[in-house]
Amino acid sequence: NICAMLTKYFSQLLLLAHSFHLVSALSPPDCTDGSPASCTCGDGAQPNFDTFPPCALKKGVKKATCTCPPGEKLAPKYIISQPNRPCSQGRPACADKSDSLRCSDGGVPTLGIGTFPKCSSGDILCQDGASLKCLVDGQITEEVANFG
Repeated sequence: NICAMLTKYFSQLLLLAHSFHLVSALSPPDCTDGSPASCTCGDGAQPNFDTFPPCALKKGVKKATCTCPPGEKLAPKYIISQPNRPCSQGRPACADKSDSLRCSDGGVPTLGIGTFPKCSSGDILCQDGASLKCLVDGQITEEVANFG
C-alpha cells in the first residue's frame, strides 16, 4: 500500500530531522551573565559541539574544564555538588548482608542521579530493621551511616 509506505517514510524522515536537531542543539554551558563559557577538553583540544560527547572520553585524561569571564561563574544549573559521604571511611552496609533497604516509616527508599538513597520520611534501614553501618576493610564498624 503506497499510503503506508509514504507514512513510514515521512515518520522516519521526521525522526531523523528531530535527531539532527537534538545533536545540533549541543552548546557550551552558560555563565551567570548569559554568555557561553569557554571550554577546553582534558587533552587540550577544543570541544566539538556537533558531536556527543563534545570531548573524547579517554581513560587517564582529565575532564573538560569551562571558564567564564572575570567575576562570572557557571550558571547554577551547571553546578553539580557531590553529596556528603555517609561514612567517614568505607561504605554503608547491612550487618545482615541484605541488599534491599526499607524506610522506618514502612516505605521504600528512592534513588536519584548523583544522590544516595533517601526516604520521604523516616530513616533508611536494613531488612532486619537495623541501621546501616559502615563497612571498612570487610568489617562492619559501629559508625552509623549518615545519609543527611
